[in-house]
Amino acid sequence: MPIGFYARFEPHTRSDDVEEGLAARVYDPAWTLSRQWQLGELLGDDGGSPVTARHVGRISRCTAYADRAGRRELPPDAGPVEAMAEAVPVTWPRWPRSLRVDVGRALLRCLRTAGLADRVHPFLTQFPLAPKDDLAAGRVPDGALAHRTLAPPLRATPPTLPNLPDLVVDQPLIDAALDWLQFCDALIPPPATAWDPARMEYDFTMEAPGVTLEAVEHGGGTLEWWAFDAEPAPSAGQEDAYDVTTVPTRVTFPGMPVPRWWQEEDAVIDLGAVEAHPADLARMAVLQFALLYGNDHFVVPVHMPVGAFFLTTHLLVTDVFGTTTLVPPSTGTAARWTMFTLSPIKESGVHGGFLLPATAVQPLVSAPVEEVLLLRDEMANLAWAIESTIEGPNGEPIHRTEHWHRPPENDPPDTGPPTYRFGTTVPPHWFPLVPQRDPSGDAPAFAVQQMADDPTSVPLGEFVAIGQTIADDRLPREGRRLIRDHMLARTSDGGTVVWSRRRSRIGRGEGSSGLSFDLAQ
Repeated sequence: MPIGFYARFEPHTRSDDVEEGLAARVYDPAWTLSRQWQLGELLGDDGGSPVTARHVGRISRCTAYADRAGRRELPPDAGPVEAMAEAVPVTWPRWPRSLRVDVGRALLRCLRTAGLADRVHPFLTQFPLAPKDDLAAGRVPDGALAHRTLAPPLRATPPTLPNLPDLVVDQPLIDAALDWLQFCDALIPPPATAWDPARMEYDFTMEAPGVTLEAVEHGGGTLEWWAFDAEPAPSAGQEDAYDVTTVPTRVTFPGMPVPRWWQEEDAVIDLGAVEAHPADLARMAVLQFALLYGNDHFVVPVHMPVGAFFLTTHLLVTDVFGTTTLVPPSTGTAARWTMFTLSPIKESGVHGGFLLPATAVQPLVSAPVEEVLLLRDEMANLAWAIESTIEGPNGEPIHRTEHWHRPPENDPPDTGPPTYRFGTTVPPHWFPLVPQRDPSGDAPAFAVQQMADDPTSVPLGEFVAIGQTIADDRLPREGRRLIRDHMLARTSDGGTVVWSRRRSRIGRGEGSSGLSFDLAQ
């Protein structure tokens, strides 16, 4: 009977350290070169990896702002652009009750801080709050009345105050009143005129040396670089030169292929498992970019101030082989798509360039205090402006839909002739938009009108008014939703700015008012 023998090899480590085994060192250079040749790394068709990048450009700071009211210079700490373009004018006597009290209390505080507590009484008697203002009546002056009376003479040169009964006007009192006016200007920004009531959108421009930045058809809300178009303009200031040499950083994104052969990939996002139909060109293009060219993109950071326009003139890239390549801009023609660059207003305009506007970062937004719905009513062959929410006297929203109650209608008797009605009624916060020709051109438009059976009903908000004209293309079949709310944001120096903004959004679709004529009930 044959006897078999078996030999078993058992490796034993010479030390307890596992670092030598995990290193997976390769001592054969020829094998490494052959693997690089096998994987195509020695072809060199993509060139070498960039080592340094010299970025040359021009920085133009925004120096002016212009809208329908005119042009004004911008200081370095002008604050958010939204506060300049979106601020709804606080017109007297539509001041909210809370704002009247706050401004009146600030006037008393400035007087007492200046040691003029004995001169408070004339302001209380001359600008009294209405008794409906609860505990503040008789203790705090009406800030709206005081601002309306005192602000114009304080803005004159030299500043002065009107002669009020029992009030001694001297320089300490004028200085205290100027401190109060400064508080009012910070609390109530100057009214903006960028809002176009006929188009329901904002239209304004900003100027920088060598370029004009135009924001058209901005519906309100977040104001970023894509809201602007660029147009060359005569240089009205000094441009800052930018010449920085830095190290490019490889672009990374979740799910991208790893750059090394033995490196493990992240299994959270599996781009290889994405299914794309042969006709789904967009998805296939994204997959091809991510899987084949994802590691061919690098980032060159740019340090620029807020509220400035940057235009690249040269980009020189030096790779690992010492070769320097001039990277041309990708905006050679206007038909090519680029990312993070402004579109030119004209064919001969500024191609490329990036804008970093001074916008509000993480602002505090209130609940909507006013809401208007613009919708089409095919059954009534009309369009309507529905003022569903308005701002009340105390600054809180009032829902007109909830405050309007239709009186109960009794059912007609079963016997007898039917009752003739000339027409039905609509709620008092529904205002018809009557089609008409735009006086400025041939484009059709809508005019806000009153119902013939209720001539006392008028809009109470800031969006629509009787006789206002609205362009026809601003009222699509989906309708339009107009919202007004309050904003609070920080400025670059740590201060605060408060304003009320308008926003225009897509509506809720068509509606029906139930309006009909010649009824028999």
